[in-house]
This record gives sequence, C-alpha cells and structure tokens, in this order.
Amino acid sequence: MARPRFRRRPPPDPYVVEQVVERRRDPRWVFLWLLAIGVFAALLIFIFVATRDDENPAPARPLVTVPRVLAADHVEAGAAVEAAGLFADTFPVENARPLGQVVAQAPPPGQRVRQGTAVRLEVSRSPATPGIALDVPNVTRLAAGDARALTRRAGLTVRTIFRDAPSEAARGQVVEQQPAPGSAAAALDQVTLYVSR
Repeated sequence: MARPRFRRRPPPDPYVVEQVVERRRDPRWVFLWLLAIGVFAALLIFIFVATRDDENPAPARPLVTVPRVLAADHVEAGAAVEAAGLFADTFPVENARPLGQVVAQAPPPGQRVRQGTAVRLEVSRSPATPGIALDVPNVTRLAAGDARALTRRAGLTVRTIFRDAPSEAARGQVVEQQPAPGSAAAALDQVTLYVSR
C-alpha cells in the first residue's frame, strides 16, 4: 500500500505585496453621537429657561452701615442693630466689664454689609454673676425681630437659626425655640430661635 504524499506549501512569493485592510468607523455612528449630544444640550437649555423666573427676580439687598454698639447695653445694642436693617445674635462671654455690656462685635462698626446680615455681639457676663433665676419667654409664632427684642429684654441672649418655611403664612416667624418656653435660665443664658424663611 502506497503512502500518501503530502505536498509542501510553496514558499511565499517575495514579489507579492500583501494588502492591509484598514477598518474605518462608519460615519453614521459619529453623526448619531453628535445628534444625541445636541438633543441633550437643547434639553438642558430648555429646563434652565423654563424654570427661570424673569418676572420676579430676587431684588439685590441694599448695603447698610454696621452701627457702633461697643460698650452699650445688649438690649439697646440689639435694637440699634435691628433698626439699621440687620439682626443681632448675642453671645455671653466671661468678662470683667459690667453685666450685659457689649465687649465685641463682628462685622466691625462702619463696615458696609448687605441688609439682613447677622451681627455677632459678645455680651459680658462675669463668672461671679449671681445665678438669677429667669423664665424663658414664649416667643414662638412671633415675628423674628419682635422675638429677639422680647428675649433680650427678658435678660437673655439670643441666636437665630433659619429653616425652610412650612407655609407662606409662617415666613419670618419663630417656629421653635430652645430652651422651651417657661424653662428656668440664668442671666444672659442664650436662647436659640428657629425662624422660617
């Protein structure tokens, strides 16, 4: 029986040039990507224009001058700051000056700031001050300025924290206070008022 002969492959012809086929991207895909990006950009512009309130833009608050209230009583100092279109947050600090006197303020006197800016007043309270028992007044549902004034006149310091208004009617009012109304407090203890805006 004769063995089958296997043919060898002929050697490659050195004169034959191989053609390299380049894969090119289909230009339709590029067009589709550009179209998708254009549609997305147009959608963003539409949302921006549709949600912008051109009829009732928020008016820029005017600039006002911070009054000088250093060395004043904290009740008078708070009233002067609020009369200037700002609001006063008062903080008790240990100091040898008379009880209730403003020993520092920020921003400093004479600086121009936007109306409605908070002014920090540090109020003197000596460690030797006798523990006067005071009742925390109920200022919930009052306008913020009236609530701060009433709290200061009660012999306490006051700080304001803003929250989102639960309703349009509650805007600018005190919705919560800590300590709670009727709580016992020492002279110049701080009351935190949560005001809706």
